[in-house]
Amino acid sequence: MAMKSLLMLCQVGLAAALSPGDCAFVGIYGDQDDFALVLMEDADGEVLSLTEEYPTNDHFKVSKSVVAKTHVSDAKRGTVLKKADFEADSASFVAPTALTVFTGSQDAPTPLCSINLEAKQGSVTRKLSEEVSVVMLGLTETAQYAGSTS
Repeated sequence: MAMKSLLMLCQVGLAAALSPGDCAFVGIYGDQDDFALVLMEDADGEVLSLTEEYPTNDHFKVSKSVVAKTHVSDAKRGTVLKKADFEADSASFVAPTALTVFTGSQDAPTPLCSINLEAKQGSVTRKLSEEVSVVMLGLTETAQYAGSTS
């Protein structure tokens, strides 16, 4: 009787999931109803979603969102994402008052980065936790990050 054996070699690795603060909005372009956000870490297969709601200190409820296109789950750190990278139609995110990128489901979202466009004049950020701050710009049509890139 011949014995057969099967040898399997596999590599097991634990990829770190995206966490709050692993992206940042770096541009809002009101005249084009567009935005730019940069990933601070590799997406590593994570599915990103975008909503017009934003988290408060103790609550983040998502009633409507769009998911990122398939190629975004392979995006590397430093990738800049725009509205075209999400399954958004031309009627989505027209003159939004806030934008938040999150992972997870609408019922159990984990916010990664957020921007509030209807904040009081002079507000810059609001800290939600040790890792997450919401950028608060006030009523503006266009804004773009112009600080350090290192």
